[in-house]
Amino acid sequence: MVNIGCVVCGKTWKEYPAKAKTRKFCSNTCANKPGVKKFPKRDQWGPKNPSWKGGRIMSSKGYVLVNAPHHPRQHNGYVLEHILVAERIIGRPLYKNEQVHHVNEKKDDNRPSNLQVLTALQHMRIHRGHKKPQECLKLECKKKTKKAKFCSRECARKPIKWISDDNLIQQYEVYGVSTRKLAKMIGGVSHVGVWKRIKTIQGSLTGKRGAVNTEDESANLSPGALA
Repeated sequence: MVNIGCVVCGKTWKEYPAKAKTRKFCSNTCANKPGVKKFPKRDQWGPKNPSWKGGRIMSSKGYVLVNAPHHPRQHNGYVLEHILVAERIIGRPLYKNEQVHHVNEKKDDNRPSNLQVLTALQHMRIHRGHKKPQECLKLECKKKTKKAKFCSRECARKPIKWISDDNLIQQYEVYGVSTRKLAKMIGGVSHVGVWKRIKTIQGSLTGKRGAVNTEDESANLSPGALA
């Protein structure tokens, strides 16, 4: 047994050594007195934490985060490493409209030679220029475009030219093409509009909302052959 004393009233009593390390008060009356701190605050931030890994972690998006709790752009005490490197290069904090671009497009490569400080507009234009050109979604137009789904405003505003009813039913029922894919092939229409058109055709051919027999000469067409 070990003699210990209450930190409030000074009363002494005997206690086992294992409990003597944590026992500080003789009773609840002393422990609940105002202004008495029962337990000291745990200081386990940063290097004092047993899970500390040097203050450099990887985000879920592939960027490197560095511990910098006093940085204006910090979030939960961490800042993107390429921001810190870029600010060290230019000798000042980044403005709100400035972003850091990775030249080789590797998010974890934060060498000074691989970083460029650009405005948000310049950064967007660089990444938009790296996109592969794709065909305009308008069925009768085959022009290449990088910026949007349509090559021009004229294609986006053109009235929809539906494919033939027989071919539409054939693509949907015989070849199993989804309404979303059909809408993309036609261009300028949603998959809901394609679905409503299919149901209208089925109702006119059968007299009710049901399946249609499409085993005719048009069944010899390939899935991509749209009129």
